[in-house]
Amino acid sequence: MRLEPLDAQSAPVAVGGYCQAMRVRGAAELVCVSGQVPEVQDGAVPDDFAAQCRLVWAHVIAQLACAGMSVAHLVKVTTFLSDRMYADENGATATVSFA
Repeated sequence: MRLEPLDAQSAPVAVGGYCQAMRVRGAAELVCVSGQVPEVQDGAVPDDFAAQCRLVWAHVIAQLACAGMSVAHLVKVTTFLSDRMYADENGATATVSFA
């Protein structure tokens, strides 16, 4: 098994000594994408929640593309929200991002 760190150029640089995604090569291929934050390259965070969601999904999609994959290859996604009131808006944003 070989591990290959992946960091898409269009997403912010990881802070804290980790990579944004990891490709696992062996008998099969697996890519694990780390938690993505709603931050652009210069550190700015959009004010509205929907824009933050779109940015996070853009980062997830960028990490997948860096591995030669797309959302069609996703097996599991876990989303952590500060409040359940954001669940519907986050879900709607994810659906649009996957289209």
